Amino acid sequence: MSITIRSTEQDDAKDYQRIFGKKEVQENTLQLPYPSLDSWKEKLSAYARQGKYGFVAMLDGIVAGEVTIFTNANSRLKHVVSLGLGVDTDFSGKGVGSELMRQAIRYSFDWLGARKIELEVFSDNEKAISLYRKFGFTEEGLKRGAALRHGRYEDVLLMALHSPYSTLAAP
Repeated sequence: MSITIRSTEQDDAKDYQRIFGKKEVQENTLQLPYPSLDSWKEKLSAYARQGKYGFVAMLDGIVAGEVTIFTNANSRLKHVVSLGLGVDTDFSGKGVGSELMRQAIRYSFDWLGARKIELEVFSDNEKAISLYRKFGFTEEGLKRGAALRHGRYEDVLLMALHSPYSTLAAP
C-alpha cells in the first residue's frame, strides 16, 4: 500500500465531492454540506488564477485525500501561505494526511518561497491538531465563535509553521 502525491486535476472534482460529502470531513472544514459536482469542477478550474495549488494523495489508485495551498495576492503578505486539508474517512490512519502535509510544507517553503504556513482548525478537532503538531505547527491564537457549524458558532484555533530557512525577524 503505497501513497503517491500528484497535482490536482479537473477530473478530481468527483473525488473532492466524495471526500467533502462525508459528514465527518465536511463538518470539520469550512465547506458547506452537499457539494455538487459542478461546484467542485468550477472551484478546481479557478485554482490557477486564484493562486491556489492543489495536490491529491493516491492510495491503491483512489484519491484518498487532498491539500490545497492558498497564496496571498497582497505583496506585503506574499511570504505567508495557508492550507486546507481533507482526508477521506475510509483512509484515515493510513498516513494520507502525513504525506499531504509533507508535500504542502515542502512545496510552500521550497518552491513558493513561503516563510510561514498558516492554518485554521476547529478547536475540538483533536485528530487534525495532533497531525499539525506532529509537523511542528504551533498555536498562535484562538478565534472565539469564528465559524458556524451545525447552527453554533465554534472556536477556531490558529496554527502556524515558520520556515526552517529563515528567521522570524525581517532582514
